[in-house]
Order: sequence, then structure tokens, then C-alpha cells
Amino acid sequence: MLKADRLVLAIVIALSAVVLWTIIDPAPGGGTQHTEFSTMRHGGSGAESHEGTLFRGWLFGALIFLSFGALIAFGISRGGSGGLRGSGGLLVGAVLAAVLVWTWLIFSYQSYLEGETQTLWLALPVPTAIVIYILYPTTALLNVLFVIFFKRWVLSEEDLESYNQVLEKAGASDSTIGGGS
Repeated sequence: MLKADRLVLAIVIALSAVVLWTIIDPAPGGGTQHTEFSTMRHGGSGAESHEGTLFRGWLFGALIFLSFGALIAFGISRGGSGGLRGSGGLLVGAVLAAVLVWTWLIFSYQSYLEGETQTLWLALPVPTAIVIYILYPTTALLNVLFVIFFKRWVLSEEDLESYNQVLEKAGASDSTIGGGS
């Protein structure tokens, strides 16, 4: 089984590789010379200007979402007595949902660039609607799960009690989290 710390390291290395790939081999851009105004450039075809960048963008975004889950899992694995305790499926599901919605967004955007679909969905172009109505709530789910399961995943009551006992033994004047300066 892959440990959380190794997963975080693998994701950081992969993210670094994508960034390095983009620096070494930048995407074409800058548009073309405008026929009437010599100091102005215009973009031309969106599909052409995004050629080679959509895959990198998808990969970077997917790795970012995976890093959210991996970092939460890393914190959980270091948290001691809390652990996932049956809620790991929710974390994995939320991360996978975010990656799937991100993938859908990239494919939708690619279709939009190629002119295959110019429809509106809830008064917005489909890629924009996916971001606003689906991607944002999906990623918010990760935050909600973290808040709901904080006492189980990160700082359980037992851990808090152990912490307060250590503070008392050390002679701290205020032995509660958040007290004192």
C-alpha cells in the first residue's frame, strides 16, 4: 500500500515535472499580426492557440486535486488515533469527483474551442457553467468533509486530551488550545 507521505512526494514531483515541461517547451502563443494595425496582434483560432496546452492544463489540475486528498491523508496518517475510520471512501470519492468534473470541463472546453458545440447551459457557455455550477460545489465538498471530519481525521478528543496533559506536565499556565499568547 502506498503511504501518504510517498503519495505527496510523488504528486509534488509530478507537478514539478509538468511545470518544468511547460517552461522548457512553452505553448505557441502571441497570435498573428493584424492586417490593419501593425502594433496589434490578434489571437486567431482558439483551438490552434491552445494546442498542446490542454493536456498539460488537465494534468496539472488533476494533480492539484489529487494533492488535496493526499495532503489530507498525510495529515490523517500523522494524526495518530483519529484516522479515517470508515470515512476514507468519502475522501477518495470527493477527490475522484473533482478529478472527473475537471476532466469533463477540459473536454467540454476543447469541444467549445473546436466549434462543435456553442450551446448555452443555464445562460452560460457550457465550460463556464461546468465551472460555476459543478466544479465549485464539488471542490467545496472537500472543504466540507474536512470540517465535518476534523475531530476524527486531524485532532480527536483523545489527542486533544493527550496534548493538554503534556502541557500540564510542562507547567504551562494555560493548558488549553487557543488560550494564552
